[in-house]
Amino acid sequence: MRHLQMSKPTDNCLIFSAAMVLGVTPEDLVVLIGHDGQEVVFPDQHGYKARKGYHIQEIINCVISMGHGLMPIEKYPCSIPVTDCKHIHDVFDNIIARHRFKSLIKDKIAILEGQGHACAWDGEKIYDPMDTIYDLDNPKFRPMTAWILI
Repeated sequence: MRHLQMSKPTDNCLIFSAAMVLGVTPEDLVVLIGHDGQEVVFPDQHGYKARKGYHIQEIINCVISMGHGLMPIEKYPCSIPVTDCKHIHDVFDNIIARHRFKSLIKDKIAILEGQGHACAWDGEKIYDPMDTIYDLDNPKFRPMTAWILI
C-alpha cells in the first residue's frame, strides 16, 4: 500500500484513506463523488469542521463503481431496545471484542474509522494520512469500525 499524506489543512482523511485502500489518488475519488468536500455547511463551526467533507456512504458508492464492496466490522457492537435508548447491551465483553476485531481485520485491506478520523489498513499496519505508519495497538488512533474491502 502506498502511504498518502495530507499536506493542506483542507485535505480530508477519509478521502486519503479510501484512496490508499483503492490504489487511486484522492483526486480520482473527488471526481467520482462529484464534489470537493469544501462547501461550508456548518457555519457556526471553524476550519474543517465547518465543511461538508465526505461520508462513508459516498466512499461506498465509489468502491461499488470500481467493482468492489465494503463490509463493516464494529469493534464494540452493541444493542439498544427499540423503545428505550437509555439502555445499551454490549454484544461482547471488551477483551473478546478487541480480540475479535483484530482477528477479523488481520490480513485484510480496510478503511479504519474512529474518533473523527480515518486511516488505511493494509492487513498489518495503520497508514495514517496525518502521520506515519504504525501498529494497531499504537495509542495514536483507536479505530472503532473497519470497512473491509471485498
